[in-house]
Amino acid sequence: MTNRGTGHDSAPRDTVPPTPRCPPGPTCDGSSDPPSLPGDDSTAGPLRCNILVVNPFGLHWRIAERFSRTAKGYTCVVRVWHGESRADGKSPTDLILLVALPGAELVLEVDGPDAEAALSSLTEILASPGGEDHSS
Repeated sequence: MTNRGTGHDSAPRDTVPPTPRCPPGPTCDGSSDPPSLPGDDSTAGPLRCNILVVNPFGLHWRIAERFSRTAKGYTCVVRVWHGESRADGKSPTDLILLVALPGAELVLEVDGPDAEAALSSLTEILASPGGEDHSS
């Protein structure tokens, strides 16, 4: 489980992630590339995307399980932020503990060699009004 500021872990308290940095090409919200900032090294660091929870039940167990199952298929690190709370995207229990109700804004953060591919498929799951997978 992630550090939630309980003092039981030597890691620093979770902090809100920096401004989202979407991959080259279409951004998470479907718009064109964001403008480059001076000194911005867009090849380093994790990719981030803001996602609005539109499912009328919020981030519930079936979506959390589908999201984590998909995330486990990638080698990159997957984190989901809700405010100052952070969850391991490969743990459905961590995701549920975010208590992301309808209308909540989440930040999806992926970092690793297959981050762009992971960001695309994981964003689709969280942003879906249904998000359910009844095939498995």
